[in-house]
Amino acid sequence: MDNHKKSYTLEFKAKVVLETVSGDEVNPKEVAEKYDVTPQQILLWAREMNISDENLDRLADKVGGPSPDSVELETTDKEFVRELEFGASYDKLNLKNLLYWGAFGTTFVVVIILILFQMFTYSDDSTGHKSAVNTQYRELLELRQHEQETLTSFGVVDPESGIYRIPVDSVITRMAED
Repeated sequence: MDNHKKSYTLEFKAKVVLETVSGDEVNPKEVAEKYDVTPQQILLWAREMNISDENLDRLADKVGGPSPDSVELETTDKEFVRELEFGASYDKLNLKNLLYWGAFGTTFVVVIILILFQMFTYSDDSTGHKSAVNTQYRELLELRQHEQETLTSFGVVDPESGIYRIPVDSVITRMAED
């Protein structure tokens, strides 16, 4: 037997249902065999097509299924009765799981925030360290430039003692001449 569900056109369904409903002598099982469908399918199609209640009851009697109005439910389960009255079922929360996952989620978020804070602090310290190194480099560069200017220029070191400064290149040149 095929597991594939056959699809029927609306015209086909209407033809089968009308043939089954018309007349008292018509046997739904014979019509079902003729069209290779089940009597229950014919009953379902008749309900879908909103066939009159009288014809639907008669068809249900012939097929052997219950008519839609003749179904009665009896139960002793008070919760089920209450759910039928309100049209929705009561949601029974598992408080233990709810608390567990709530605590787990909150802890996870706090840990992520702490990790992000540490990463920010580290990168901020690293940036501060880099700027301090750059500041020291600039100070050394300025000091070297000042020393270079001192070695390559004329100037007065101590006017009272008569100490003067001359460029190193000039000193080397005079010593080479002497």
